[in-house]
Amino acid sequence: MNYRLSYAAGSYWLTDMDLTYDTFRPPIRINEIGAEIWKFKSEGKDDAEIAKLLASEYEVEENTVLEDIKEFNRTLSAFEPQEGERGRIL
Repeated sequence: MNYRLSYAAGSYWLTDMDLTYDTFRPPIRINEIGAEIWKFKSEGKDDAEIAKLLASEYEVEENTVLEDIKEFNRTLSAFEPQEGERGRIL
């Protein structure tokens, strides 16, 4: 999917930009760390690079951050449409 990161109403949101006029998929609300992960991913950084950057910034173990990134990836993949699914019809 093609997501766009935005900040509105005090929260970060990922919005699916591949929607068509007849489908709807609600935006995904993410926290500040999720937004940082998304920004790094959109710059082409892989999970290991992101983990190293965030571990340094927040002074936590790199492995802990990597597990959090994997969880973030699993959460996002749960929002991917299934085979043949078009989203909800308006």
